[in-house]
Amino acid sequence: MKRWRTRGPAGHCLAAAALAVALIAGWTDQARAESRAPVVGTLSPEALKGLDDTIRNEIAAGKIPGGILLIKQHGKVVHFECFGVRDPDTGQPMTPDTIFQIYSMSKAVTSVAVMMLVDDGKLALDDSVPTGTYVDMCANLPVVDPQKIVVPTIVMRGEYDGIAGLDDLINFFKALPNPDKQFAVMPGIAHASFQQKNYMLVYHILFSFFSQPEPLYRG
Repeated sequence: MKRWRTRGPAGHCLAAAALAVALIAGWTDQARAESRAPVVGTLSPEALKGLDDTIRNEIAAGKIPGGILLIKQHGKVVHFECFGVRDPDTGQPMTPDTIFQIYSMSKAVTSVAVMMLVDDGKLALDDSVPTGTYVDMCANLPVVDPQKIVVPTIVMRGEYDGIAGLDDLINFFKALPNPDKQFAVMPGIAHASFQQKNYMLVYHILFSFFSQPEPLYRG
């Protein structure tokens, strides 16, 4: 396993949380597969022990100070353990009420769940949902009324960006009243476009938009 590059207590907590999320995503299927007893809500004790041992090994190797592992199956908690310390400076033990800064680490679980639904034919990758693609942020898209944006506008979407569906963004783009508008799809880019290898493409699109000459004739 690649060593976590973190600094300070907050970084260690992030690493611990990230490890826990990654392990949950990677091991729950194994736990389900290894379980010989087809009892609802039961996971393989051997697989669960493997999970616990993996986290303890990471702690023993000094890669993380601690972590929390929680697995729910069919709406019930079937495994819940705390490991190590929450603060390496004070030695305060990890407790269930520890608050983690996990940023986008939960996407490791969400993406697996989405791909399972895709495999089952229950949705497509670019599908919208009844409440819009920002399900956890608002009741309906768009968050901003496009009719109220009267300035020149550029909408940029990464090829692999899963935050907003393409159809939602195009409908938003259509409703922009200013004719000076552009819609760009950035190939090879997902979310956080300025922090990826293809970031120069983002700068190129923005520079082209902001440096374009004024039209000599508008009809």
